[in-house]
Amino acid sequence: MIELTSQADRFKQRVRESFRKQCLQCLGCRTVRIAKRDFVYTSGQRDAMVYLIESGQVKLVLPTPEGKECLLSIRTEGDIFGELCLTGQNARLETAVAMEETTLRQIPIRNFLTCLRQESLLEGLVQYLALRISEQQEVIAMLATESSEQRLAKTLLHLGQIMGRNDTGRMRIEHRISHEELSRMVGTTRPRVGIFLKKFRELGLIRLTAGRFLVIDEARLRDYMMGIGNSGREWASERRVEPLLAGTSRPAAISSKGLGAAILTGRNGRHHAPVVGL
Repeated sequence: MIELTSQADRFKQRVRESFRKQCLQCLGCRTVRIAKRDFVYTSGQRDAMVYLIESGQVKLVLPTPEGKECLLSIRTEGDIFGELCLTGQNARLETAVAMEETTLRQIPIRNFLTCLRQESLLEGLVQYLALRISEQQEVIAMLATESSEQRLAKTLLHLGQIMGRNDTGRMRIEHRISHEELSRMVGTTRPRVGIFLKKFRELGLIRLTAGRFLVIDEARLRDYMMGIGNSGREWASERRVEPLLAGTSRPAAISSKGLGAAILTGRNGRHHAPVVGL
């Protein structure tokens, strides 16, 4: 699993500091507040802006012509998104949806690049984008080679890494994510996510606090995940992967993670499924 690097953390911190200063005098830059479940932008919209998350979190989804959605990633405080407009294609491929009340810095692409150049941050941007590419490459590998239980374990570890707070040697996630959203991240069905979460709780790998926050025993979950991979027991028992299309009964040929890959479902952006305490 790709680890967030100290260089990436420093880059995000420097970008936040730079744009707090630059946006005060930058024509076209502004702060926007997005309500929970509202769109930042939608697929097909022409929008030559880069967004910096001041607070909150945003999910990026890719709609299909059939009206389904593929969950690509979740971005949190300090993250940049919308950077694909750097390719010169102003029409958005993905849709960005606020998962909670979110405050963003909206920055025109030209101003974004000018600021990075002035602050000597272009090299940091390359490293940051390379990390994002590495994450997506890992997702592709997981889709083809790992079981749904492994993918769920890796997804929880990744969520703990980007959203968690240290809780006496464990990671506590205080954001709420539904079983449905987890199933999209993992590339499996919601019932199987529920089965595996119950199993993880019974094994003491995760637990829910009184406030319904998810606490992950990172070391034990990682060891358990590696054990599954080494033995291949779960993979051999599955012999197939759950269908990637919601509501499809026929098995797919390959198994699939993680913050990126996912199940295809309705695109209205609203979720009423049970949450796992995140």
